[in-house]
Amino acid sequence: MTGYEIYRQAESLLGYSDTHRICEQDEVTTCGIDQINCILADLHCQTIPAPVTELELSAPIKEALLCGTAALIALSDGDFEKNRAWATVYQSKRAAALAGIGTISDVLPAPGEG
Repeated sequence: MTGYEIYRQAESLLGYSDTHRICEQDEVTTCGIDQINCILADLHCQTIPAPVTELELSAPIKEALLCGTAALIALSDGDFEKNRAWATVYQSKRAAALAGIGTISDVLPAPGEG
């Protein structure tokens, strides 16, 4: 999946149709790549230099990336209701995707160990 495909799917999640504002490749190059890279960095993933760059992502990371990108697109369009909704979904998807990254389990020693 490329950055361009991520952006198009995020627009689709927002309900944007051909009559509203489906992005063109040039638009993704100018502002969409920044939105995608912002979310990739937040997910502790490698950012991409161009929208045509292939992304190898796990399913949970991809879901979080789509939701986060949708939230940022809605914000940039001034659609605050959709931004709020997708930001909430993004936070839960992000938490699920990062659940196994950098966790430290606290374990109390059993009685007699020491």
